[in-house]
Amino acid sequence: MTVIKWLIHEWESLCEAGAVNKGGTSQPAAVTRRGFLLGASCVLCSAASAALGYRIGTARERETARRLTSDGFLGTASPTKTNTQRRRVQPNALFRVPTDKPYVALTFDDGPDVRYTSTVLDLLADRKVTATFFMIGVNALANPELARRAVSEGHTAGNHTYDHRELELLRPPAIEVEIEKGQTAFRRIGLDGPPWFRPPKGYTDHAVGVLADADRYRTIFWDVAVEHYIDHQPIAQGVDQLLAEVRPGSIILAHDGGHVVGVKDRPILSRARTVEALPLLLDGLAKRGFEAMSVDALLLRTS
Repeated sequence: MTVIKWLIHEWESLCEAGAVNKGGTSQPAAVTRRGFLLGASCVLCSAASAALGYRIGTARERETARRLTSDGFLGTASPTKTNTQRRRVQPNALFRVPTDKPYVALTFDDGPDVRYTSTVLDLLADRKVTATFFMIGVNALANPELARRAVSEGHTAGNHTYDHRELELLRPPAIEVEIEKGQTAFRRIGLDGPPWFRPPKGYTDHAVGVLADADRYRTIFWDVAVEHYIDHQPIAQGVDQLLAEVRPGSIILAHDGGHVVGVKDRPILSRARTVEALPLLLDGLAKRGFEAMSVDALLLRTS
C-alpha cells in the first residue's frame, strides 16, 4: 500500500467514524482538516524520493491531495519570506545539498526574457557552466527559441508556474492549474516537462507542498540569493559578501527575467545588475575552488 493510499484509507475511516470536523464549526471533533493536513504533510515528506524527483501520482492520488487541502483551507496568513518559514511548511523541499564536495548549483528564475536570457546564456557558455532555469510558462511560450536554446546548451529547466501568481493566496484547485499549465507550456514548445518546481517568490504553504509532491515534482528553493546582495549596494561589494556565504552544496538563486509576458498589473523589473554581477560571481566561485552546475548535476555528483 502506498503512502497516499494509506492516507486515503485513514481519511475515509475518520469521515465514516464522524471524527472529522467537516464544516469548520465549533462542533467537537477528534481531527480537523488542518490537523490531518499537517500530519499528512509530515508522512508525505518522510516518504519522498531523494535524488532525482518523485514518481508520477495516479489520478486518484492527485484527487486525494486536493481533498486533503481544499476544504476550508485558504493558504498561509502571510508569505513565506524566509527559509525557516519555508521549511516549516515544505520540510521535504531542497534548500541545499549536504556535501563536502566543492560543488554548487546555479539557478535562474522568471525567464526567458529577451532582454537578459541570451546574455546570461552567453556568459555561462564562455565559462562552460550549466545552470537550472526556472521558467514562467507564458514567458517560455512567448520566447520558445530562448527556452530551447537553454536546454540544447546543456542547461535544465524548472517549472516556475504558468504566470507567476502567488500560490499561497490561491485555493488548491487554482494552485494545481498554475503548476500543470506551467508544465504544459514546456510540452507545447517541444520540451520535456521538468521534474523541478519552484513557487514564485518562494512563497509557499502546506497545500502547495502536498500538491507538488503528489504530482511528482521536487521543490527546489535556495540558500543564497544574488539580488539580495547586489541590488542595494555596489555590485562588486555585494558579490564579495555573497561569495563569503557560499558553502559546498549551496543552491544559488539569480534572475534572468524581470516581467511576466501578457500581465500588465505587475512591475517590470530590471535585471541589468544581475547580468553585470554574473561574471564576477562565476569567476569568484572558480577562484575559490567551487564548480557551478545545474541542480541535476549537483545531485548526481554528490549522490
